[in-house]
Order: sequence, then structure tokens, then C-alpha cells
Amino acid sequence: MSRKKQHRYSSDRPITKLPEDKLGRRSFAKRLANDIAAWDGDSSLVIGLYGDWGTGKTSLKNLVLAALKQRRTKLPLLEFNPWQLSGSGGISQTFFDELRIILDSETVSHEKDTSEARNRLSRYSKRLAFGGVMGRVLSGLFTAFGQPEEAAASAAAAQALGNAAEVTKAGGEAIETTSGSAEVSLSELKKSLDESLRKLKRPLLVVIDDIDRLSHREILDVFQLVKINADFPKVIYLLLCERNIVSAALDSISNNRGNEFLEKIVQVGYHIPRASRASIQKVLFGGLDEILAKPGVSRRWEKDRWSHVYLDGLQPFFRNLRHVYRFLSSFDFHVRQFQEQDHFEVNPIDLIALETLRVFEPNVFERISGMKTLLTRDVGKSLFGGIKQDEIDAAVSDLALQSAEYSRGAVRHIIESIFPSISSSHAGEHGIEGQYSQQWLKDARVCHPNMFDRYFALAVDEGEVAQVELDKLIDESGDPSAFVKRMRALQDRNLMNLAFEHLDASKDTLPLENMTALIQALSDLSDSFPPTGTGMFDTATRMMAARLIHFGLIREQDESRRLQALVNGFTNSSGALLPVFVTSLQERRKTESSRERDYLVCEGDWDVLRELSLKKLNEAAKSGLMMNHPEASVLLWRWYDWDPAAARLWIAEQIQNQKGALWFLAILLGEVHSHGSELTIRYYMKLSNIERFTEVESVQKALSDVDLAKTSERERTAIKEFNRAMKRRAEGKPEPDGHDWDSEVD
Repeated sequence: MSRKKQHRYSSDRPITKLPEDKLGRRSFAKRLANDIAAWDGDSSLVIGLYGDWGTGKTSLKNLVLAALKQRRTKLPLLEFNPWQLSGSGGISQTFFDELRIILDSETVSHEKDTSEARNRLSRYSKRLAFGGVMGRVLSGLFTAFGQPEEAAASAAAAQALGNAAEVTKAGGEAIETTSGSAEVSLSELKKSLDESLRKLKRPLLVVIDDIDRLSHREILDVFQLVKINADFPKVIYLLLCERNIVSAALDSISNNRGNEFLEKIVQVGYHIPRASRASIQKVLFGGLDEILAKPGVSRRWEKDRWSHVYLDGLQPFFRNLRHVYRFLSSFDFHVRQFQEQDHFEVNPIDLIALETLRVFEPNVFERISGMKTLLTRDVGKSLFGGIKQDEIDAAVSDLALQSAEYSRGAVRHIIESIFPSISSSHAGEHGIEGQYSQQWLKDARVCHPNMFDRYFALAVDEGEVAQVELDKLIDESGDPSAFVKRMRALQDRNLMNLAFEHLDASKDTLPLENMTALIQALSDLSDSFPPTGTGMFDTATRMMAARLIHFGLIREQDESRRLQALVNGFTNSSGALLPVFVTSLQERRKTESSRERDYLVCEGDWDVLRELSLKKLNEAAKSGLMMNHPEASVLLWRWYDWDPAAARLWIAEQIQNQKGALWFLAILLGEVHSHGSELTIRYYMKLSNIERFTEVESVQKALSDVDLAKTSERERTAIKEFNRAMKRRAEGKPEPDGHDWDSEVD
């Protein structure tokens, strides 16, 4: 039987069970539940649980209650939500009615003296209700006769006197509380009720949620109820609210000292534990992975571009789970509009970026939809040249101003990332150069004028890095040995990549004088970086390390000093991967990235880094590091790019024996990942890649008598794909491009 897919059209879904916790808060919930269950005082206890909207107050409350239910001795519970009564004026009376129901429930009613407590509670609440009604009527009368205009005074008086029936009813019930005995005061009733409740064996737990959604007057009513009218022994209050909103309401009765007033009411205050960025990101990426499990999506996915767009543009918008669910519920709907059989009609990264703006910055999104000509620099068939750069710059600046002030930097980064066409590097009399335009069209990018309209057709737990560890990493960035030691300790806990993500947020604050030492330390670490994950949204560790180097050094205005820092750091390091990778990022290639890049060194100095990297590559080949390196393919390809003769000579030596030939095939084995509910990996082999390094016949000869039983799984796959490639060539078929395979069946 197929399982019905849960829809996403809700961004405010509190969890109810401990196993549903995705933010690592169950430990906090259990500790709070234990503290509540252990309390046995004779007075009332008021606990505050503070948090902003969207931080999961109700979910955490549900976790606490779930933990309490697991205990052998269960507390009687009243969950009271005054927001359901907002505007009715009946918050207090409804509270007492529900409290009587709890006292009459099976969990409490069997206890001695419960009947007496219920009766006294009934008399007490009726007296309070009568006082409240009379107060409202008298207030109405005073208001009526205090108004200067006759019509308004008459209307107010009529409204006040119209409550006569309510007064009569409440007054009659209040009289019942004193009949048959000498009249007692409200305070005496309260005192007798306290005595009855103090005899209960177990305290009552009263949970009041959504206080911050009430009006200021109703917030005051709730706190008057808790502190004055219902300040009973053996009653524990758990109040959930946003502290700032409640304090603002209490300002009106405390001479703007609402915070202090709140502290007098709430004996114990807790703040919602901060959800780690990693846990929020895990939910976001999991949702995206599920939503984007569509044919055709992965072929247009670029990990490096995703990292660039996400880390500095999208990430700041996802601060809690409400933000994540709000986004995913909208994104899920729109993704399905772009699926046509086995084809996905837009670029998934651009779609995610635009949907983020649509959900969180709608003013920006709506303006973008009307700025096609400027954002795509589409000159069409005009004979009068391109669009002036100052016109584009002014329009983009105005566009960013439509966003909230705190998010303008992120908004601008998103716009510049998905519309590389606005860069001054593309300014010219005839618009975008053909090579870029063709690539954007192939990738279904929003920056291409033919694609633009499609996007607008619809119009601290154990898995977290402690702050102290991060602070020490930054402090030790000038000490390579200490930095490496601390980072390896994090790697042992599988937290290296998470540490890099946190460091990325502090990249602009790294001490500039520490950069040479940091470059050395990162290079020392690079040959043991954890392998890049197979998830669609995983960022390679080498890319995160390279970002630290780039953004740390780019602040140095003198390019010669940047070069010297790179040279010294790489030279003093025993590592090979990061020096080679960073050098490759500084290379000016004929087919450059579509986005404008800031280089650390000038083009004329790049040869210095290349020679240093070639030395590293030769040393890695001689020492055996190359053969055992987890990123051997990265090193080998860069070696071929910069010194093809040396790379070919070394490969020729390696494939003279079977072990070397197997290794060579294995690192040239191509992979394509299909992401969905399960990861699917497809493999392929291109003979043209082999022929860059050596003759195909040499590899074939070395493997002529290979014993497959003694090979690894990857080596067997490489041999299989190699044989298929040979067969494909013999039959005159073209090589696969990494996304297309022939239909032959082995």
C-alpha cells in the first residue's frame, strides 16, 4: 500500500512527540520536565519560557509535556490558551471553569479534600466574576457621562446599562457564595481555597501558551490572573511568550519598567535553546533534496555555484524552522509547475534563489519581474548599442533598497549571483558575448532573456561546534601547529566541515597578520580533508578552505603581499591539495566563470604559484602521496593542465604494472549522481580522457590478465566501463557526456 505524501502547505506545525525533534532539544525538554516533576513547594511556581515567534516555543512545550507523560507519576495538567478567547472578555472566568474541570478529573478527584477545593474555587471565581462585571459597567457609565457630545454619551451609556442582565446573573451567583453563613471577604475566600489546594498530594501544572498574541490589555489580564487572582499553592505555571512583547505590555503599569516587573512575576525564566545552523540547514537541505527529486534537475546542478549563492546570499534568511517550512511549502508548489515529463524547465539554483526572495523579500521579487531588459542586458535587435552600466548600477541599487535593511547585503549578493549579466565585465556596445549567452541558455539560467519569463509565469548539542572552540580556532590561526591539532580533533568528531562553515561566517574578522600561518595550516590539513559528500548540497572542504584564504587575503590591498603570503604559506606546508586547488582558482582561463571574480594575484604573478604547485605535484608523485590521495583526480588533472609531458611520463611508468593501471582507471571513472529519496550513482568512462595521459592500448595490455576477484568494487566498475567504452568506440558510437548513456545492456 503506497504511503500518502504529506503536503507542505503549512509553515507553523508544532511537533508533539520526542522522536519528532529535529533541533536537538529533547535533552533540554527532559531536564525541564524533571525539574517540574520534582517541585514540591507549598506556594505557586511561575516558569517562563521565552522565545521569538518562529523559534519553536509550542513545539518545545509539547516535548516537555511528552517527557512528563513518560514519568510513572503524572501531574494533573491544564493547557490553557487565552488566544482562543481573545476579544471575548472571558479569559479569567474560562480559566477558573477549566481549573474546576481538572480538579474534578480522575487524576485528581480521588484525592482527599478535592471536593472542598472545588467548592471553594467555585465560590471564589463567582465573586471575582461579579467584581469584573461591575467594573466594566461602572467604567462604561463613567465614560458615557464624561463625553462632551450628547450622542456619543447616550450610546456609551446604553452599552453600559445593556449589561444589566449580566450584572444580575453574576450578582446572584456571588450572593450564593455567602448564603447560609456570615459574609466573608474575597481575601478570606482566597485564603480558605489556598488551604484546600495545599492539601493536594501532587501539584497542578498549568500551561499558558500564545500570550504574546494577545492585546496589551489581555496580556495584563493573564499576568494579573497568574500573580494575583490565581496565585495558588500547589500550582505550577509554565508561561510561553516572546519576552519583549510582554515587557512592552507591562510597561504601561510599571512606569516603563516592564522587564523588572516581569522578573517579579516569573521566578524561573528560560530562553528557547538556539537552534544550531547545522540542524536548521539539515532540515532545509533534506526538504530541497526531496522536492528536487525530479528528472533533469541534477544535470543543471553546479555544486560550486550553489555554495557561492547559498553561503553569502540565501543562508541568512533561514534562521529558524518556521522560515524553512514557510519556504519549502511555497517552493514545493512552484517546482511542480516546471516539471515536464523527464525535463526540468528552469535552473534549480536560480529557482531556489528567486523563491527565497519571493517568500522573504516580496517587494524585491515583484520588481525583478518587471526589470527583464536591465537584468538580462537584453538589447534585442536594437542598432543603438548596449545598455549603459550606470543605468544598470542605479537600478540594482534601488532594487536592493526595497529589502529590509538587515538583509540588503544578502539580497544584493543573490541578485549579482543569478544575474551575472549586470556585471561591468559584460558592458559593451553589443550586449552579452555569445559564449556566455549560449552557456546560460543551455543551463536555463534566469539571466538569459529567452528564459527570464519562465521564472515569473506564476507570478549546543553533540553535533554542534561550541563557540569556545571557534574562538580558539580564530585565536590559533597564527599558530599552524595548534590550529591543525584543534581542527584534527574536530575531524575526529566528524565536525571539520561544520567548523569550516562557522569560520566562513568570521572570514572577514580573521587577523590579517595571521594569514600566512593560516594558509600553511590549511594546506597541511588539505591532504586529509574529508571526502566531498554525495548530497546535492554538499560543499567540498577544499572549497571552504579556499574561501577562508580568499576572503582573508583580499582585504590586503597590496597584491605583492598577497602573493608573498601564498608563497610562504604553501612553501612551509607539506600539503599538496590546497596549494594546487587555490592556484587553479587564480588561473585566468579562456572560458572563465560567468560571474566576475576578484583574483588574489595579478595575472603576471600566477606563474610563480604554478611553479610552486608543480613542485608539490612532482613531490607527491615521487613520495607515493599521489597514488593514495583521496583527491588524486584533482591533482592529476591540474598536473596535466600545467605540465602535460611530465604527467604523461609519470602515468606511463605507473601503468607498466597492473596495480598502477587499475588505480589510473579508477580515478578516471566518471560519476553522475541522481538525487531523490535515494541516491543513484551512474558511472561512465571516456577514452578521450585516458588518451590525454597515455595510449588506450597500454592500459588494455596491463589489464589483459587481471583477476577481478582480487580487485576492489570501484576497480571492477572502472574495468567494466572501460570495456564498454572500447565496445562503443568499435561500434562507432559517440562518447557519453556524463549525462547520456547508450541503451546497451550487459
